[in-house]
Amino acid sequence: MKKNTKEVVVSLLNEGTQFTGDIESQDDLCIHGWVSGSINACRKLVIGTTGQIEGDINSPSVVVFGVVNGNIFSSGFVSLKNTSQVTGTITTAQIEIESGAEFNGDCCIERNANV
Repeated sequence: MKKNTKEVVVSLLNEGTQFTGDIESQDDLCIHGWVSGSINACRKLVIGTTGQIEGDINSPSVVVFGVVNGNIFSSGFVSLKNTSQVTGTITTAQIEIESGAEFNGDCCIERNANV
């Protein structure tokens, strides 16, 4: 019997890596380094505890453990974990902010967001 296997691809920017420019990703993306520029991810985006973003983010699913200085646009879900520091405007359909997360900015909930 043949099993259906789905290949999972995750793009990774490791801690200690610095990138200047815009990022476009068709796969899940995990940032542990420093990015200066916009990020457009078609799938899930995770900013790790050592990750720092200086720019806007557009992704259907965003999970932040690190630092974001810029706007976040998500048609799905944004989660700010207890170690996160976010400055900017968040536009999303759903948001979760854990106790201890730092958020300075505005939040706009758009249930039918096409961002």
